[in-house]
Amino acid sequence: MAPALMRAAGTVSYHHTDPVSGLVEREFNHLFVGVVRGRTRPDPEEVAETAFVDAAGLERLRAAAAFSVWFPTVLDAVRPYLRELGPGAGW
Repeated sequence: MAPALMRAAGTVSYHHTDPVSGLVEREFNHLFVGVVRGRTRPDPEEVAETAFVDAAGLERLRAAAAFSVWFPTVLDAVRPYLRELGPGAGW
């Protein structure tokens, strides 16, 4: 399903070492935020699990489960754009 609203949210680059494997990930990403109305169908070969949460729900998930080492960097970069989606987005 295509997003009803999508906009560029800048770029981010990072160089993070995975604390478990010791492997280094160096990335330069173009970021986008958007609103999806309806059910999503991610490719199961690429996405193991999805969750629709507000900011508080995401913090609860992060406290309870392991996230990739780069996730906080990307989240911090898109957070201002998430807030622009409106008060109903919960950011």
